[in-house]
Amino acid sequence: MDEAAKKFSSALVVPGEEKFVSGLKRTREKKPRTIAQKRAIAGWIFISPFLIGFIFLLFPPIYTSLMFAFSDVFTASEGYAGFTLVPAGFKYAETLINDLTYLQFAGSSLATLGLQVLTIIIFSFVIANILNQKFKGRTVARAIFFLPVITSSAAIVLLNAFDPLYSTANNTATSSADELQLMGQILGLVEAFKLPTDATKTITGLVGNVSTMIKNSGVQILIFLSGLQSISPSLFESSKIEGATPWENFWKITFPMISPLILVNTVYTVIDSLSGLDNQLMNYLYTKKISQYKYSAGAMESWAYFLVVFAITGIVALIISKLVYYENE
Repeated sequence: MDEAAKKFSSALVVPGEEKFVSGLKRTREKKPRTIAQKRAIAGWIFISPFLIGFIFLLFPPIYTSLMFAFSDVFTASEGYAGFTLVPAGFKYAETLINDLTYLQFAGSSLATLGLQVLTIIIFSFVIANILNQKFKGRTVARAIFFLPVITSSAAIVLLNAFDPLYSTANNTATSSADELQLMGQILGLVEAFKLPTDATKTITGLVGNVSTMIKNSGVQILIFLSGLQSISPSLFESSKIEGATPWENFWKITFPMISPLILVNTVYTVIDSLSGLDNQLMNYLYTKKISQYKYSAGAMESWAYFLVVFAITGIVALIISKLVYYENE
């Protein structure tokens, strides 16, 4: 009797109904996305413009420069565009040793990297803490510190290069009498303390490059400022009730909460210092190699320098990441 009932019930089932019911059950049992998954999807959406731009705009010239480094480049005759590549292996690797100017500029860039990065990070962090305080004209002060980043953009640099009148006016403005007078007063104060010669030279160099330091710190100041504003005021209120001093709040709350941004700014500063427009090696590679149609040698030296910068950035990020505090840990 049981077997007959099973056959009868199976005969009543419409073909494909079991798959439909099982699929409907799986749909109902499907769990909703977690917050982490939603944030991951949002993150991919936000970086999609960069990925699209990298694939279609940046990757082709990167691949071409890599081919240049291991090939002989023959440009087309006059009146025709294009070039021909003939594989040359590691022929142009000798330029990494024979080009003394390249080695000199690379060595000087790496020698001053540590002091330059440390100075910019400390300066930008201090300025960000000052700009985070409540005072009249705070918005104007923030704009003043970020203005050099805008004035040093690519458009302004090209205008400075091709317009002599603008270049002269810009140089005159940056070397005003007030700025020189302020620098003289600071240097006089340093000499009054009778510090060691090396310390005096270091401070003198930093003061002499104060305008460059401000220009190179605009992005870092903005990142630090956004991080400081994201710290919950309830943390400071709780510590104040417990009797903590401002100095203790800085080391126990502000510094740990801002430490991930110290890592970000340090990596950014290392890359910006080694590949910025004011780097002697970058100017040399462009003016002495690329502009003189020495594509293969310039590409080989550029890729070697890129590998050095990549290695230094990785080491710095690995060291600082050990000291970073993450709130969700």
